Amino acid sequence: MFKRHSIEIVAEIASCHNGDMELAKAHVRAAKDVGVDTVKFQYWNIKEVMGQDLWVRYFRLCFDLNNHEVIKQYCDKIGINVLTSLFTKDTLRMKNLYGLGFKRIKIPSWSMSQWKFLDDVFSIFDEVIISTGMHGPDDIKKLIKRYKKENFTLLHCTSKYPTPLFMVNLERMKWMMGLHNKVGLSDHTQGTEAAIFAMVMGATIIEK
Repeated sequence: MFKRHSIEIVAEIASCHNGDMELAKAHVRAAKDVGVDTVKFQYWNIKEVMGQDLWVRYFRLCFDLNNHEVIKQYCDKIGINVLTSLFTKDTLRMKNLYGLGFKRIKIPSWSMSQWKFLDDVFSIFDEVIISTGMHGPDDIKKLIKRYKKENFTLLHCTSKYPTPLFMVNLERMKWMMGLHNKVGLSDHTQGTEAAIFAMVMGATIIEK
């Protein structure tokens, strides 16, 4: 029997705004219009981007603290939640984000086992959402044990873009649910099947 539970739908905008604030706002409005709960952007410190080719690309796409302040105010105005993925280890920048009202933060999967970084993150933000796609069972269990007193959600994901349905492996999400009470899916598939199955299985967040 299907057990009803609360599910948060997160629309991944990331850098699809191409550095254009009006386009970012248009994405937010579109998400709001279809009933999405939360929109998500990305925040990185451009000084930490390695390689000239990447630097040029990321500089064009970067939403800095000022952009995050504007988009946070806009989301508050139209009534939709907003969070951002953290691509910096600079604690001052983290504190500045928090000061703008970003009380929740998303951690990409390759940072999941960077323990000193996560210690800093948990010391600053009220809630942390962590993707697990690039890590195995041992690291996931270690994270749960290390931060058992903290407020966090784990997201199962497959780090392939796009992810074929046969690679989604929702059994792994189910296994994580046996270890932690807040588990969701960061869905990289093209379609809604994986997200629907994850919701039926008890996912508390669907990010897509």
